[in-house]
Amino acid sequence: MDYSEIFVRFGEIALKSPSVRHRMEKRLARNIRKFLKKIDLPNSLVSIKRSWGRLVITLEAEELQKTGLTSTKVAQLLAENVCGIVSTSPVYRAPLTELEKVALSLAEEKLQQNSSFAVRVRRFGTHNFTSKDVEAKIGGIIHEKFKDRGISVNLTRPDYLLQIEIKNELAFVFDTTFRGYGGFPQGGQGTIAAILRGSLEDAIAAFLLCKRGAIIIPLTFEVENFAGKFSNVEELQKQLTFFARIQPTKGHYFKVNFDNLLEKIGIENITCSICDKVCLGIANRIIEGQHKKGIVLGNAEDAILHRNPETAKPPQPPIYYPLIALDKETIKHPFNERKFQSGFCLNDCPGYQKQKRKKGKQLSDAKIAKIVASAEFELVIPALESPR
Repeated sequence: MDYSEIFVRFGEIALKSPSVRHRMEKRLARNIRKFLKKIDLPNSLVSIKRSWGRLVITLEAEELQKTGLTSTKVAQLLAENVCGIVSTSPVYRAPLTELEKVALSLAEEKLQQNSSFAVRVRRFGTHNFTSKDVEAKIGGIIHEKFKDRGISVNLTRPDYLLQIEIKNELAFVFDTTFRGYGGFPQGGQGTIAAILRGSLEDAIAAFLLCKRGAIIIPLTFEVENFAGKFSNVEELQKQLTFFARIQPTKGHYFKVNFDNLLEKIGIENITCSICDKVCLGIANRIIEGQHKKGIVLGNAEDAILHRNPETAKPPQPPIYYPLIALDKETIKHPFNERKFQSGFCLNDCPGYQKQKRKKGKQLSDAKIAKIVASAEFELVIPALESPR
């Protein structure tokens, strides 16, 4: 059986004042519609309503089948690709009189031989029964119906969890939940330019700002052949594909030919601090006059440790270092699952090795400014692929 609706839950949005929360809920709904359009579900087939502190999505069942998608797949894609969503669940809606029938139908599909199960119930409204009454009744019916499978009740860590939410005379039944990124919906915190050099650190930093509600414009520093063996083109393409999926934008980015600049710097001179200064200088050139709210990059310790606090001027626009006080190994992010690598920008880069040994010639500010001024870049608007 396919599900009739999708529950979309959010977290931090609920902490805001009523007016701000209302605005963020509308923005999240708008971002969901934009994503659904990417997977060929036009607005005419989608209804999104705010209810019980969540969003409830209703899809046209017959039209959904024509696309080859199911409600379960749509719920999974939303959780994996829209910032601001804490979790999603495909839900079957039924009148209370049909609750037992729906619960048995779902349990029959999912309950495995010799597995354990539990039933959780929440109620909204006034009824002549309690949530515990419904849990005991539905649990007893399921246990009696499928006792030949050797099933047992486990209220702590069940293999199968059936969840029921009752509102007035309607029951909403589900047994699958997909975890999302949380945070805020993108678009409420302006636009940030994100320096991407193929490293995991830069990608995580950009992703963390996406979770805080910012739209990022990637600035890719592409290297096809550094020192005869290093290239970041493949990793950058993975990162660009990811950000094009999760953002409610058309996926455009700026591409910088970094090979020529590295030749001008010289492999014998390159260090992390010089690389950061050059990249930040080029980023300032690209976003000049575009009303961006700042620049974000990943390996913060190198950029900050080599800045003289007595003479340094406040950077314009602001530079954000989300990883400065965080351990990237403990940050929850999607890149490990997508097999991203970080070898190019750090472990394998000769400049990083010299930075750790505090070796390498420091280039003058005039030399760096000349290199920055010679940089070539272009705006790229890729053909969007369906995120299915």
